Amino acid sequence: MFKRGLADVGKSLPKSASNRTFDFWLNYEEMADIIFLDSYENVPFDVVHPLFFDKTQHLVACGKAAGDDCPICDYLDSLPKDATDKPYRREMAFFSVLDLRPYEKEDGTVIPVTKKLLKASKQTVGSIQQEMNMSSIEELYGTLWKVGRGKNAMPKPAAVGNSFRYLRSADLDRLVEQTGDESLVMPVAIEELDKMIIRDPETAMQTFQSFLESKGESQARKATGFSATKLNI
Repeated sequence: MFKRGLADVGKSLPKSASNRTFDFWLNYEEMADIIFLDSYENVPFDVVHPLFFDKTQHLVACGKAAGDDCPICDYLDSLPKDATDKPYRREMAFFSVLDLRPYEKEDGTVIPVTKKLLKASKQTVGSIQQEMNMSSIEELYGTLWKVGRGKNAMPKPAAVGNSFRYLRSADLDRLVEQTGDESLVMPVAIEELDKMIIRDPETAMQTFQSFLESKGESQARKATGFSATKLNI
C-alpha cells in the first residue's frame, strides 16, 4: 500500500481529473522547468522492484515491505554481488509535477504544460531535500524548479534528472485562470497511482517471469521454487 509523506504519513491527496499521467523524464544534457504539486509531507511513496524489459518499467510491490515473503528479494540474494541488471528493491517517491516544456500534437495543437509523475529514487529525493534545505523552502507545493540531466557517462544520471535547482514560487492561480482547469494544479490521485503498482500475486509472478526471460535466465531459474502462491505481495 502507498504511504504518504516523506517526512511522515499524513493526509489524503485530492483527486485529479486526469485520465492518464505520463512519466517525467529528460534526454541526456536536457533541462526543463517544472512545478511541484505536492506538499512535501504528502508525497506518496512505496517500496517496489522496478523490472525493466520490453522498453518499459514495470513496478512490482515488494512483499517484504508488507511483512510477507518476496521471491524477487530471494532472487536478488541468490545473485553474485557483481551481477548486473538486478531487480533492486527501491523506496520510490511519486511526485506530481507540471512539465513546462510545450509539445505539439499531431493535429498541430500546442500543449504548453502537462501534468506528469516524477518517480524518484531515494538518491533523487535526497537531491530535492538538499536543495530545499539550502534554499530554506518550507513548502514544496507550487514551487518552480530547473531540472537537468547530465551527459551519458558512468555512472549514468537518472532519467528524471540529477540536478535540481529551486527558482521561485509559481503563480498557480494565474495558471488555472489561463487554462480554466483547476484539476491541473492538483496532485495525481492515490487511486490512479495505485494502478501503476503490480500487487496481484499472479500478475506479479508473470511479470517477474517475463523479466527473467528477457535476461535469458528463465530456464536457469525455473527450478528455484518461485511460484505465484509464494509471491505473497
